Amino acid sequence: MGTLMSARLRTNLMRLLLGMVLSLVTLSCDQYQYASPLPGILEVRLSVKNSRQGDLLPFSPVNQFAFILKDLRATQPGDVRLPVYPDIYAIRRNSSGDWFNSLDTLARDSALILGASYSPPESFTGIEMFTELAPYQNQFGGANYPYAVSIGTGFFPSVIEVVQPLPPPPAFRRLPRPGEALNIQVNEGRLTRVTITLDLDSTLVRRTEFFLGNLVFYVSSVQNF
Repeated sequence: MGTLMSARLRTNLMRLLLGMVLSLVTLSCDQYQYASPLPGILEVRLSVKNSRQGDLLPFSPVNQFAFILKDLRATQPGDVRLPVYPDIYAIRRNSSGDWFNSLDTLARDSALILGASYSPPESFTGIEMFTELAPYQNQFGGANYPYAVSIGTGFFPSVIEVVQPLPPPPAFRRLPRPGEALNIQVNEGRLTRVTITLDLDSTLVRRTEFFLGNLVFYVSSVQNF
């Protein structure tokens, strides 16, 4: 009986001692709180600069001068890139790219959304775009050019051919120019809106019978909401 009581006493003492040791270890450890910040939203919109909108190139849903956006990224130093997809629910862009009409009234009003993505609350210094002229969509008959500006509706809209310079300009565009930087700050749980302007005055240079076309973009504003 005495041996059994002695064994129980030793067991209880060992449990008590082990509990005290664990309590001391727990109290001696620093307490850290790990919190992951909420993402913000980075949205990129298109605006179009067009001083000829009153006569030669009016904005209208039926008028057409389009480009294809194949890729869009926000960049940080050290080759860090954030893909910006068509909307916050998308996981990729169309394999053939996304089509945008620069003469749509939405582009005039900076209401065309090029893309939006969730983003960590960090600062970005640039935008990269992969774009090219979209083939002319000859829906109503008339001239058949690879690239063109179409004005008006009906079977014979006014069509002006667009010719690319030789050699054709590269599809890759870095905004701003190399060596320069933007300050695109994305805040936790907030919206950051970057507006990219397509300068039609510089993009479409008028010649006698056609336009010389070379897409010219620049970042015109960064807004935090």
